[in-house]
Amino acid sequence: MRIIWKSPLAIVVCLAAQFFSLSLAVRADGTNSADLAVGYLMDHNGSVVVRRSGTMVPTGATCVPLQQGDSISLGDGGGATVLLPARAYVIRTPGTYRIGEAEVRQVKGETDTAVDPVLGARGSALLSTQPEPLVMPPKMLFAAVKPSVMRAGAKIEVLSPLGETLSATPDLVWTGEKTNEYTVQVLPQSLVRGTTDMSPVTLTGCTLKWASAGWPPLKRGTSYRVSITRRGMLLTDETHVFTVADTALAAGIENRIQSIEKDLPAGVARELTKASLLANPDHAFYAEARLIAAGLLKDDRRNPIYLKLMQRCYAGMGSAQGVIAVERRLSDEDTVIADK
Repeated sequence: MRIIWKSPLAIVVCLAAQFFSLSLAVRADGTNSADLAVGYLMDHNGSVVVRRSGTMVPTGATCVPLQQGDSISLGDGGGATVLLPARAYVIRTPGTYRIGEAEVRQVKGETDTAVDPVLGARGSALLSTQPEPLVMPPKMLFAAVKPSVMRAGAKIEVLSPLGETLSATPDLVWTGEKTNEYTVQVLPQSLVRGTTDMSPVTLTGCTLKWASAGWPPLKRGTSYRVSITRRGMLLTDETHVFTVADTALAAGIENRIQSIEKDLPAGVARELTKASLLANPDHAFYAEARLIAAGLLKDDRRNPIYLKLMQRCYAGMGSAQGVIAVERRLSDEDTVIADK
């Protein structure tokens, strides 16, 4: 699935912002059509047909409220973004799709199959909704988008470490200008006995090797925050937090990685196997798996397998900016964030 966006916030923020100006049709019973919506659709190029109970639904508006059971027909070259309470979808494969209560399904003959979302997963809502099955009215929706989705709006984005982290000496990677000078520090989220203060490090670029920083290993089972400043201005916020895996979990995963490195020769197969292990939702070391994907992409920028791995990692990290960057790469637009 591919999408071309000019804004890195397009999947969620562009949709949400347009909701403010959406003109809603008032039904005969006095209720707004969006009050029954389970989601919203943005037609990328005017080639999407939406049907409700066999009747075509006008799709000329920037955002179209969707109801459960609606069908979406997509022709060659068509595309649409669908936002549901827990998931965001980008559909580009020609065919017919059905809107369920909590997912989009592609119809093939007498059967239908679930479409993979580009953001979100069951039990991990993108939007806070009440009651659960309903999308909020348009004027309230923008304020309901969770901070993890809005992280793309931060001044810079820390790509690693983030979330669950296997290594106690992780390298740091962030978005920004490679010619700029930054001051970087890793701070414990709370005062924990055994943690050591780490002096700020000033460098040019967007990558800091742990060994070059001269910092001691981090305390396992402890949460930390990455602080990055430039010319005295703080560029990160409280969402740039990571937790170092506890000793037992780390030992188990590191043993499995050692087995992979022993059984497989150096090369793509070994790196993909390690990345798949790290990106397993049971432990979710997405940021470190993303680093492997980024390394593979340096030698093969358009490889769809590497790009889908990268996208999966960004989705697990809650990075809307990263997901969109990969979609732009898949649609042959140059981007920066996927290379870091």
